[in-house]
Amino acid sequence: MKTAPEWQAYAMPNYHPAMAQASTALQQRILVDSAYRSFDRPASGIAP
Repeated sequence: MKTAPEWQAYAMPNYHPAMAQASTALQQRILVDSAYRSFDRPASGIAP
């Protein structure tokens, strides 16, 4: 089996735990904050 090039993120140590934690945090923010999940918010992420 070929190993992934060094620059590939998923080959970095702790990639999967870090991504799982970040994904969980994002999901919680989306579920809790209605302004965050609104399609009307500007690209900067600041609710009007």
